[in-house]
Amino acid sequence: MVLPNQRHVRISMQKGELTIARKVLTTIVYKEAREAPGVVELGGFSIWKRILRFLGIRVGMRGVRVDLGEGEIGVVLTLVVRMGVDIPELAALLRQRITDAVRTSTGLEVSCVDIHVASIRDDLPALARDQRDPASEAARRFSFDEAERPE
Repeated sequence: MVLPNQRHVRISMQKGELTIARKVLTTIVYKEAREAPGVVELGGFSIWKRILRFLGIRVGMRGVRVDLGEGEIGVVLTLVVRMGVDIPELAALLRQRITDAVRTSTGLEVSCVDIHVASIRDDLPALARDQRDPASEAARRFSFDEAERPE
């Protein structure tokens, strides 16, 4: 049974007990989700997140919630995906990657991975912004203002 307010999970072993903090599991899940193809960002878009980044304040691992239980965990992901990605296929890939990574690293079972797609981002506007307008580029190069005329 997964309990949402625990800070660590305890695993009984032959010669003692192993305690794993929620932050460790959150880091594993965050890394696997962030590296999945098609995931643009975790946590969705937030004005506060943008303000903190602008001010140079480090933003934590938003978009990942890990609920701990007796030898198992539950995961909730909130993410932004790239336009054109097959969302059900991406969800299946994320579930598999997270389950394998947590099981390999900690021996814990992942009871569920719930995925919430908060937004979708189209990469084309970013590409269009980087390209220069040919007409304005030509006007800049062939400007006949007195101040810009070479001597």
